[in-house]
Amino acid sequence: MDSRELLNTSKLLIHLDTIDLDESDLNEGTKKLLEYFGNESLEFRFPPNKFERIDKLGKLNYKYYLNWKKGEIFEIVLKYTENQETRWAFSKQLDLIERITQKVYGKKSILAKERESIIQIYIQEIFNRSDKTGLFVTNNKRLLENRLYLESISYQGKLNIVSPLEACEIVGLFFRNKKKYLVQKNHSFNKGLWHWSFLRMNLDRYNVGDFFIDALARRFSFCSMALDEMGFQFYTKPTNDTANNLIYHFNYFISLITGIFDNLALKTDEFLNINFSNKTQISINPRSGKDFLKEVREKNPQIRNYIDSYHPIIILIHKLRNLIIHGGMIKDFAYEDISPESKWKGNFLEIDAETLQWIKRLKLDSKQNDKFSKWGIYSFHDEFALEPFHFSKQLLNYIIPFINGYLELLGYPSIKDTLFKTENDFKKQIEIFNKTALTCLENC
Repeated sequence: MDSRELLNTSKLLIHLDTIDLDESDLNEGTKKLLEYFGNESLEFRFPPNKFERIDKLGKLNYKYYLNWKKGEIFEIVLKYTENQETRWAFSKQLDLIERITQKVYGKKSILAKERESIIQIYIQEIFNRSDKTGLFVTNNKRLLENRLYLESISYQGKLNIVSPLEACEIVGLFFRNKKKYLVQKNHSFNKGLWHWSFLRMNLDRYNVGDFFIDALARRFSFCSMALDEMGFQFYTKPTNDTANNLIYHFNYFISLITGIFDNLALKTDEFLNINFSNKTQISINPRSGKDFLKEVREKNPQIRNYIDSYHPIIILIHKLRNLIIHGGMIKDFAYEDISPESKWKGNFLEIDAETLQWIKRLKLDSKQNDKFSKWGIYSFHDEFALEPFHFSKQLLNYIIPFINGYLELLGYPSIKDTLFKTENDFKKQIEIFNKTALTCLENC
């Protein structure tokens, strides 16, 4: 999904495509969304379906049928109850719908359910006539891959076609942007507890009580807060203000990550009884911490080899941090694509060839349903740019296993083997958070 204004609405419409699904097809994203059915700030809409869980939601189902009239007009009738219906007329011929379906599915011979999926897009256009923030949530890969094209031929322009995991991310940010830190549809935490629970869910080897590791935990919690702030800006209309806010929180986020690396280095010095004399060179960065890491190898080759296995990400983050703290900062710019079938805009950061190569060495930069990659990399005219929110999501998701693995080497047990061995309130809190809280890492 590209950057657009989705959070500035009092009630968020969720049009859930369940036509081709049955109960066994529900993925984790769809299950989480349905947990929030009944929240007063969300309005769900469901097409005709065939499984009981959706039918039980009752009044927000709709049924539709088509009336073909003379000439080019066809009419969609949305029926909510026996006595409540709305009618919408479209000046589009059946053969035009056929051509759109053929283009989206890449073939001439199309199935009835494929044509029906395009009709669903017309219905989403109806829903978004008054408020363009409504989401059309679907698992249909063809619709997701062609969402910008489908918007380009829509009268309303904004259809907001998203995957279930993207919807979870957006809905979570929608609530937290309104200071509602929900973990269930009507159960919320305060801000600090929500982000602390995010920390405890992800860093299962964090044990309270050590000076350096407690500092690491606080930085991780602040990373979660900074990530939310970037999400708020990403899902707001791109402007000079959102660009400035985005780069501000990105700079802080990168600084926090390098602080986490420093906490691990300082704890390693203490754990291995190295007592390295030059404290400014205690670092897991193979450049600035070269002499310290030699001492680590002598004391514990396993820890040194583990650090080596994450060499590219460590170098990349320190490179960005040095630009932010010591260099000329990272330049940002707004970009808008005005192609007829692919209109979108966003805020980006300039990256040089060396930075791009370090990102590529991670070997995880896969494509998604947008113009930029999953790690937020966008290329144009032989130049490259970075979208801060997507990059930061992937970065945090990438270093979570690194931190947990490192803490294991430092002798920290998993809370699954300690605090979670018996039933207690803390365990219940984290289990609820893990099951139903909507975080920014849903779509990683």
